[in-house]
Amino acid sequence: MNGHRLAVHYPLLRREERLRATLAAGARGDTAEVIALLSSCPTAPGGIPDPQCFRRLLRVLAEVPNLLSIWSEVSHYVVQNRLLMRACETRGDAAGTYTMKSEWRRCSELWRTVEAALTGFCGENDLTIEQLPGSELLPSIEVARAELHPEGRVDRALKERITQRLQQAWEDDPSSDEAPEQEN
Repeated sequence: MNGHRLAVHYPLLRREERLRATLAAGARGDTAEVIALLSSCPTAPGGIPDPQCFRRLLRVLAEVPNLLSIWSEVSHYVVQNRLLMRACETRGDAAGTYTMKSEWRRCSELWRTVEAALTGFCGENDLTIEQLPGSELLPSIEVARAELHPEGRVDRALKERITQRLQQAWEDDPSSDEAPEQEN
C-alpha cells in the first residue's frame, strides 16, 4: 500500500500514533507526509485544528532537541578533557593529569546518563533515537563514544529525572487519547 492510500486513514490515528508517525516521517525527511499527518488532525469547533493534536508534538519538540544539544555539548567536553589529560601526561604534569582525568570521568558519567535516559525513553515509547527531533547532532555524539572514561557510570538519580522530563513531554491526558470526531 502506498502513502496516498494510507493518508486517507490518518484522521483515525490516535494522538500518540500520529506523533510517532510524524516523528518517523520527519526523521526520513518526508515533509509531505509530515504535512499530511498534521493536516489530518481532528478539528475543534469552528474548524480550527484541535490544539490537543499539537500540544504533545510541541512539548516533544521543545524538550528533546534541548537534551540532544546538551548531550552534544557534553560529548565535546568528553573529547576535550581526554585530550587535555593526555597533554598533561605528556608534559609530566601530575596535578593537571589528575584534574583532567576527574573532569573526563565526570563528563563521561553525564554522557552515559543522558544516553541511558534517551535509550530507555525510546524503548518504552517504541521509538529510535534517530527518530527524535535534533538527531542531526548524533554524529558528534558518536565521536565521544570512543573516548569515554572506562569508569564513568550512569547517575541513576539524574537518569530518572531526565526520563521523567521526557515522559512528561510525551504523555497526554490518557482519557483523551482517542481521536475525536472530525468536524465536517
